[in-house]
Amino acid sequence: MRKWGQKLPLLRLYVVGFLIGILWYAWGSHGSGLLSPQRLCELRERLTKICAAGEIGTEAGTLLPYVGFGRVKWLVFTVLAGTTYLSPLVCACTAAWLGVSTGMTLMMVIMQYGLKGMVLGAALLFPQWLIYAPGIYFLLRWCEELYGGIYLKRRFSRRSCLVKLILILFMMTTGIFLESFLGSKALQAVLADF
Repeated sequence: MRKWGQKLPLLRLYVVGFLIGILWYAWGSHGSGLLSPQRLCELRERLTKICAAGEIGTEAGTLLPYVGFGRVKWLVFTVLAGTTYLSPLVCACTAAWLGVSTGMTLMMVIMQYGLKGMVLGAALLFPQWLIYAPGIYFLLRWCEELYGGIYLKRRFSRRSCLVKLILILFMMTTGIFLESFLGSKALQAVLADF
């Protein structure tokens, strides 16, 4: 197997994936999906009950383990994959997959809800993606750097790699907390008027 020696075009892979996600949803099946009106009503009712109970932070306390487990599981897989021979393939597939999922999600809310869906899409992605996007980008570049040091015998500092990993983990943890606390509030505010 040939070793990958050049820098991966992660942003281009993301953009191509994003366009594929848009086209895939536009021409594919339009089942009810996760963002169907019935699911949004269920989510709105659940968030309303939690807030009506008057327990401050309950919805975040409920969401934090779920969001944390999902994000940490993916993060551990990516960090471990960064130490393997398949690191470039994992990084390229991750960038493309994130593009596809973002494109499909945005296309789904726009096709189902029109301009109102753009507000829902923003509530689904922000504020956590302001932290997740650079965090994931730096994580994939970290995997590339580690791959270059281990398999291509490039010079790299282990200490620098460890510091970068700690900063990336801090960014991802911040994103998880933003998604659990502020993201849920933003989504609740949008769903209240939906």
